[in-house]
Amino acid sequence: MDENDDDGPPPPAARWEKNTPMSDVTLSVIIPLYREGRHLAESLGVIRRHLDALNETYEFCLVDDGSDDDTWQVINTLSQSMPQLRAIRFSRNFGKEAALAAGLEISRGRAMIIMDGDLQHPPELIPRMVGLWTEGNEIVDAVKSERGRESALYKFLATAFNALMCRLSGFDLHGASDFKLLDRRAADAWLRLRENRTFYRGITEWIGFRHARLPFVVPSRADGKSAW
Repeated sequence: MDENDDDGPPPPAARWEKNTPMSDVTLSVIIPLYREGRHLAESLGVIRRHLDALNETYEFCLVDDGSDDDTWQVINTLSQSMPQLRAIRFSRNFGKEAALAAGLEISRGRAMIIMDGDLQHPPELIPRMVGLWTEGNEIVDAVKSERGRESALYKFLATAFNALMCRLSGFDLHGASDFKLLDRRAADAWLRLRENRTFYRGITEWIGFRHARLPFVVPSRADGKSAW
């Protein structure tokens, strides 16, 4: 995976990384991306508004999972005006699980918020997630109370998969999503497992720690349809 584009000098994010100690970053927002150039600027703008309201230091950790659109070009353009943006680019599409793991590896915050870049993980939940974290919860799980607009086949397959995983693992994964907050201790425990084939939602449940659950209704995508 490449931290910067193959052509030209590195974006300003690289300089910010060298000058900012890890202890000064409270929140790392990890966003895996695949073919999301069209709406990325809008999505980050919405997320930033909710982060700025918290008055906490934060960084964006973006992982371009081998997109074949202009996602990486958009990231480089945004970095010119967003010194808190850091990004890496995969040499090809390795899948969302790999992108999530890479985002956790480069994050430096005391807490990590993992979310999608299409606004289907509501940014307005971020202050509530951070509030639950400050109360002592080391993992905050955003759980789907309603799945939103999905095809009947997709809903059936997702429900069947979660039911099967619940039965096999003994953990409650009903309504589970990738939208979570992980305390630094929980994230480090996750990374120390060194799994070759990761199942992010399942591992996050399995490692233990104090959990809080936060229900949400899945809104419409910012643009287009999912390419994952």
